[in-house]
Amino acid sequence: MPILGLVQVVALFGGGALLAVASLFFPAEIQAIGGIYLLVELVAVVLFIVRILPTAVRTDWMTDGPGRYLSMSVLFVVAAMALYMYLVVTFLGDPTQPFENFFPILVASDHAAFIGVTTNVLVALMLLLAADRRDGAGVVGQIVFWGVNVGLLVFLVGLAGEISVLKQIGAPVMGISLIVLLAIATMRLRASDLSESRA
Repeated sequence: MPILGLVQVVALFGGGALLAVASLFFPAEIQAIGGIYLLVELVAVVLFIVRILPTAVRTDWMTDGPGRYLSMSVLFVVAAMALYMYLVVTFLGDPTQPFENFFPILVASDHAAFIGVTTNVLVALMLLLAADRRDGAGVVGQIVFWGVNVGLLVFLVGLAGEISVLKQIGAPVMGISLIVLLAIATMRLRASDLSESRA
């Protein structure tokens, strides 16, 4: 593992562990320790952006295949971390605020992580396993890829900004596209003999 990658992983783990220990055993010092946590997490995110993001941005976004799903997951890692760090900064600024004030950002961060990151990575892995099926999904593949990810982006803005109309648009576009996308990936896997799997 390159040294910058190792520093990034250690920073992410160390920052999270530090915040957890502070929350459990040193609640009176949570603001001071939270500041250290934010600094460590910021270092990790900057390293991630420097190492990975330029490659992701240069991806051929119109080519059906696992590459663009992996690259999209990278973009949503940045979004999820940015939302989470904003949540922590807001909480540390005033820990007496009611939980309801933090809930929209927390839900947005979770969706960015679980759909934007995890789902895109899982679909990429399914396509890698079915690498012998090169027929692709044509126009439908383009529609569902952009439907899932643009729909998610609209939904995240709606969640974070508490804008109902954006949530009402983003959620069904994302959800329907996701169902079709998983159906396509599943059919490709069923038709594959895994002979050219690169996973």
